[in-house]
Amino acid sequence: MYKGKDEVEYANALVLLSSAKPAEAVRILTGISDSGNEKVLRLLARAQTEALNHAGASATYTKLLEMEIPDAGLILLRADCYRKTGENAGQWRC
Repeated sequence: MYKGKDEVEYANALVLLSSAKPAEAVRILTGISDSGNEKVLRLLARAQTEALNHAGASATYTKLLEMEIPDAGLILLRADCYRKTGENAGQWRC
């Protein structure tokens, strides 16, 4: 009856993630992430990270940062993705 509702899909993705099925959670969350919902995007990034898709998680964290969400932790999470993928390695200077 409620299949397809974003809230139900989000809950299903949470269950899958807690059941160590991050790739399936990513598939579901990707389908509902176009809405730009912060909660969905945060869970998508977490699922992508657990599925070892660090480049995907980096892109999702970038979307969240572009939404100007006041959470400095997002920068650190994206930086961790950069570290794991080597993304933007040439841009950082010490």
